[in-house]
Amino acid sequence: MKNEQIIRRLEHLTAERKTIDSAWQTIEKFVAPYRGQFFENQTSEHEQNWRKREIYDSTAINASQTLAASIHGSITSPAFRWFDLQFRVDQLNQTQEAKEWLDDTADRIYNALQESNFNLEVGECYTDLVNYGTSVVLEEFTGDELTGENIELTFSAVPIKEAYFEEDHKGGISTFYRRLMWTPSQIISKFGEDKVPEKINALEASGKTDRLEVVYCIWKRKGIDEVDGIVAPEKRPYAYRYILKEGCCELGEEGGYYEMPAYAPRWRKTSESKWGNSPAMNALNDILTLNQLVELILRSAEKAIDPSWVTTMNNIMSDLDLRAAGLNIVRDPSKLLPLESAGRFDVGQLIKSDLVQSIQKAFYMDQLQLKDSPAMTATETMARMELMQRTLGPTLGRLQSDLLDPLISRTLNILFRSGQLKELPESLKQMGGDIDVSYVGSLSRSQKMDGIANVERYLALLGGIAQFKPEVLDLFNQDKAARDLGNDLNVPAAYLNSDEDVQALRQQRAAQQQAQFEAENMKMGGEAMQAVGKGQKELEGGNE
Repeated sequence: MKNEQIIRRLEHLTAERKTIDSAWQTIEKFVAPYRGQFFENQTSEHEQNWRKREIYDSTAINASQTLAASIHGSITSPAFRWFDLQFRVDQLNQTQEAKEWLDDTADRIYNALQESNFNLEVGECYTDLVNYGTSVVLEEFTGDELTGENIELTFSAVPIKEAYFEEDHKGGISTFYRRLMWTPSQIISKFGEDKVPEKINALEASGKTDRLEVVYCIWKRKGIDEVDGIVAPEKRPYAYRYILKEGCCELGEEGGYYEMPAYAPRWRKTSESKWGNSPAMNALNDILTLNQLVELILRSAEKAIDPSWVTTMNNIMSDLDLRAAGLNIVRDPSKLLPLESAGRFDVGQLIKSDLVQSIQKAFYMDQLQLKDSPAMTATETMARMELMQRTLGPTLGRLQSDLLDPLISRTLNILFRSGQLKELPESLKQMGGDIDVSYVGSLSRSQKMDGIANVERYLALLGGIAQFKPEVLDLFNQDKAARDLGNDLNVPAAYLNSDEDVQALRQQRAAQQQAQFEAENMKMGGEAMQAVGKGQKELEGGNE
């Protein structure tokens, strides 16, 4: 695309989003202070109002942070590998060689993510998701892709006020735009003095620190869908360019990506809009009402704690001194009385309690938080996880399709192109096959636990029937069930024997049992022959 076309399309997207921007400004003000700064136009920190005294109640702030942290811990916890890999063709997953290669590849991807800033940025992503309904994450890397040296992934949770995008027919990002406000020094440090307009060098030389608008754009190149191996940036499917908005000047050189590096997960989404809607949007009216109510309660409490005074005209003969040990001269002390407020604090607290509960429900606090006392039993914990599964299931599905699937796929491709993965076994090379991702976070595990619990109940019922009719156990495929349960419980492939190893062990066991049986038969036969011989001798001795 031409520079002018990029700027023009970005301006159209900006005008198109003004309505939802106003809602995001309110959410940033009362739910996510210090995050997006939508309602501020200041460009430096000292111009920002850090006190935020317009906020009188922090219920929504705390609830949104708790929900975001719960999603991080339930889906992409840094404590353990939260995903598995498997071939789309189930036949390829049956061999031990394939399972061990998939486990090793998943470990390498997980380690690459842990060594990067993924956990930091994905937490910001979940915060934006809970508050604004939409978040944007960029995945890039540094290092030499040709030699595979010093490959390091870098992630960036783009503030939603800076991000714009166009969708493809599947709802994914086809073109991504980002507005950046950089000083001349930042622009030169990014591109170098010889690849920026002379105006930028002049501003830097004069010591100017005014911020200039830079547009970053990623788009799909026409006629290039997939490439094999490592190719030049201009031959890759996705192009990117930095443009100085003033004058539409190109900064640096046009580059390329093999995959779209920008991901835009949405909390929930309607078909008419590409932007998501969030728990904060659903609770916004209650949040504003509660904030106004708490402000009113505080003003009323101020009157009750430090009331006004009432007296008759000309009763006070000096200035009214309300300090400790203050001296006031009045004609009649009985006529100097505090003006008591008739405010109904009980009604205010009742309304506040209802609003707090409503906001907390909007952020699923009643389902995410454990009971304070007494401790929850294992059954109650399982029931709570099942409730979370039903509540956050649709969001988990969107997160997987919009964020986690493309992120892991791109990470795998980066490591593969840079030679960071083990060589694919020859047997798998010949068969080929696409790789799918399955998720094993606590929320995903709770979804699988339903199936495991059903198998346990079935086995209990089957065992009861088998007491009267043992033949019923022939219905149950024990080997298949054992493997499937191992997969659902994420047992490492190295811990399970392959079908060939199992068959060899059973043949060896059968041979040992056959040899033992024959040895016992021979022993029993020898003992029988000895008994016959002894009996015969006794008979012969008796005849003599």
